Amino acid sequence: MVNRSLVRIMGLGMILMLMLIPVSPVLAAGFESPFPASATTVKPVERPDMTSVSSALCEVFGIECDRATMAKGVYIDPGVWEFSPQWTLIMLGSTKQRGDVLKFVDGLEASKEEKTAWRSSLEELWKEYPVRAVKTEDGLALTIVPEKSDVRLEVSENSALRELDEEIGRAMASSMDGEVGVRWNADTHGWIIKAACVHNSVNETNADIAAEHAYEPDWWYEGSEFEIILQRCYNHGYVPPSPTPPIPGVPTGFGAAPENCQKNATDAATAYYNNRLDDAFTSLGHSSHFMTDIGNPMHTGNLFVQGSLTVMGWNIHSAYENYTQDNWVALGFGELVDNTVETEVWVTPDYSTRLLGWKTQWVRDPLILLVTLNYLTHGGEFHLEESPAIREITLWTLGETTKHTNGLVYYVIKDGIRTHVITATAGPHGSISPSGDVQVLYGEEQSFTITPDSGYTVDDVAVDGESVGARTTYTFEGVDADHTIAATFKEPSAASSEWIWSRDGWDGWSHEATWSGTQTGPCSEYGPVIVDDHGEHGTNANLSAGSTTARVERQFTDASGNGWNTLTFTGLLAESDVPRGRWMIIEVNDQQVFAGTASQVPPGNGQMFEITVPFPQSDEVNVRISHGQDPAWGPRFAMQYHSLNLTLDGNQRGAAMGDTPFVLPDPASLVLNGTAGSP
Repeated sequence: MVNRSLVRIMGLGMILMLMLIPVSPVLAAGFESPFPASATTVKPVERPDMTSVSSALCEVFGIECDRATMAKGVYIDPGVWEFSPQWTLIMLGSTKQRGDVLKFVDGLEASKEEKTAWRSSLEELWKEYPVRAVKTEDGLALTIVPEKSDVRLEVSENSALRELDEEIGRAMASSMDGEVGVRWNADTHGWIIKAACVHNSVNETNADIAAEHAYEPDWWYEGSEFEIILQRCYNHGYVPPSPTPPIPGVPTGFGAAPENCQKNATDAATAYYNNRLDDAFTSLGHSSHFMTDIGNPMHTGNLFVQGSLTVMGWNIHSAYENYTQDNWVALGFGELVDNTVETEVWVTPDYSTRLLGWKTQWVRDPLILLVTLNYLTHGGEFHLEESPAIREITLWTLGETTKHTNGLVYYVIKDGIRTHVITATAGPHGSISPSGDVQVLYGEEQSFTITPDSGYTVDDVAVDGESVGARTTYTFEGVDADHTIAATFKEPSAASSEWIWSRDGWDGWSHEATWSGTQTGPCSEYGPVIVDDHGEHGTNANLSAGSTTARVERQFTDASGNGWNTLTFTGLLAESDVPRGRWMIIEVNDQQVFAGTASQVPPGNGQMFEITVPFPQSDEVNVRISHGQDPAWGPRFAMQYHSLNLTLDGNQRGAAMGDTPFVLPDPASLVLNGTAGSP
């Protein structure tokens, strides 16, 4: 006989064979069921409705089943796995399609001698180990296991089955272009988690993040092909340990999918609570991957044995996953997932994944048999879309998977995003907006607007009990704790008019900027603007041997009629390399009350100053503040405006004003870095 080899992952199979004990979920009857700790659907754990599966098995094996038996369940005895990993090849001999199976064997690309030997071995095995229907308390068990417990397959029989399994597996792989894997297709993972996000009112942006990252856990593993498959099998599968449902808080069974789902769900919930939404929904996509994997019956129970010891098994797995993705629309799988809004929220995602695996394993063995039979009876091609039973199984498993995935999303977002409270209050004669207890998401910013009533001004704003000055806006950035903000207001004194730029802005001020000389680039007015805690205004210049002038002006009226006679101004004249050519002038009612250059103090060269000057008392006061540079070049000549205060000083009543105008030095006489004239 010619030796035909195909990659056998025997090491994995031997490891898992020692660790797994196949069990029958159908044996579960009369158990006490746990209830969800929190769920939108509260109901006991129940066995799935096996009617459609039972009907399909009865049809395949030509068994007469009454309605009561089918409702109770027709199932494949789990002992067939221990009897032979190639149990499907033996059980096919008792189906109505056994002739099609032999015809397929005769058509394999092998020598006539090989095919004759395989056919002969099959017929002998079929004769010796026919499928028997055994009534149990749980329904009708279909088995090939001899009644005598000491009966085992001969070495030659096992060898023939393995060879035939490899040859059929080779043909299956060829029919699928060699694409074989142990994972749901990427799109399927994404579709399910996106639907679950929508069911939980997650916005489209975040739902898309989860969907886009759902496929990634399949590619987390490194090593040889064998090592990667070994890691995928363990990390993406789960073998329920008993026919009864898992117990909350008792992590039993083999396979790390439940733990991996839990770990990533915990990461997602933590990130969501701390308002790191990209991280949250990325981890949610990863978590959902492990849960939806267990929604595939071939990721539960003896998947590991089937996948590791039978070449047919790998290809059956891949064919079924391709079928699900390729028929997402045509067979209504997507519509079912999109419309399954029922949510099962159990104690933890770990437990929810275990429970989902316990459910889906009920249909695992019938599904494997039906997929195998479909291939062999369609001339070596998979046409799973023609099987109503496979469709019913898929619809049921996708429905259960979606319910549990809905619960996974709920688990991640149920505690909401961490919030902090900013308590905003305002005293009499004004308001703050927003006011009261303002909820702010962790890490976000929150702005407040302080508005005095007509005839009043802001007296002070206190943040967490500390004054931040009189201002009309305040913004908390990167909020990570609770805060308070309180505003107070005052009525301006009849003998005082105070203007604070950080509080009052530029409302009512007129402004202009001019320049002369040779332009070497664009020139423009700068401002007026509010920068940090002050106002700014000036000229953007690109000049050669030029000059600039900028001015602001405003009218003040004392409603009491008393008027003012003293002006106090606080500001800063931007630093200049030619301080003697950097000048400023203050005029009241068209009369100069102060003038100077940056070479004197005040105003000084780039330093804060305060100027207090008298002027003839008046209840109508026009204030004009001008500044400039001569010689001027660029790029900007600006002044800071902090505060202006008009007061009535009894000591200054009747004070005389000088009429000598301010005269700038001749620009030609000014020296910059040892060079006369402008730069």
